[in-house]
Amino acid sequence: MDCRFCNLSRDAILLESNGWQVVADLHPSTDGHVLVIPKKHYEVLHEVPKEELTEGMELVKQCQLVLLRGLNAKGTQIRNNYVPFVNENAYVVRHLHLHVIPFYEPQDFKQLHNRKELTPQILEKLKLIFKEYDKQARL
Repeated sequence: MDCRFCNLSRDAILLESNGWQVVADLHPSTDGHVLVIPKKHYEVLHEVPKEELTEGMELVKQCQLVLLRGLNAKGTQIRNNYVPFVNENAYVVRHLHLHVIPFYEPQDFKQLHNRKELTPQILEKLKLIFKEYDKQARL
């Protein structure tokens, strides 16, 4: 199986727990859009055992806090897409991942499908705020 989320680079990981990891979305809806991904390969949410799902949702909660405080987001959306009928040529990663999308202005919520490229500046900002959060969490 050739799964891009099963083979993430250590440099790409912003935060992690025993079974989950957080990375920046390469095609974010808004600045700060991150993905929370299980380390074990699952395609759909209902495959994940309860204990692992609880761990993943704890990481989602931490991401929300980091984005609200570190990027001054006004709100977030947490989303999971399962689209089994998408044609084979579509851009779909068949590895479960949860989107944590920050919003800064009301119009951000209306423009979810206007995806863009991740900029180096935003990636560096994300690395910085997640590193700071992780450092504070360990104290």
